[in-house]
Amino acid sequence: MSEVIEGLSNLSISEQEKILSKLSQDLVPVEIDDKVYLVPREVDELIDSLSAQVMLLTEHQFKWQKKEKLKM
Repeated sequence: MSEVIEGLSNLSISEQEKILSKLSQDLVPVEIDDKVYLVPREVDELIDSLSAQVMLLTEHQFKWQKKEKLKM
C-alpha cells in the first residue's frame, strides 16, 4: 500500500484526484460485525452470491432433516 501512495505522490494533484475518485466510485460499504469496510463491487457481489448459496444449502439441509424425521 505504501508503494501505491508513493506512486500517487509523483503525479499531479489533478491526476491524483482522478485516480482516487475512480477508486472511491468502485468501492461499496460492507458491514461485518458492526464494522463498515469499503470493498470493491466485485467482492460485494461475491459475498452476496456466497450468502445466497449458503442459504440455499441450509434450506435443503433443513428439508432433508425434516424428511428423515418423518421416516422414523
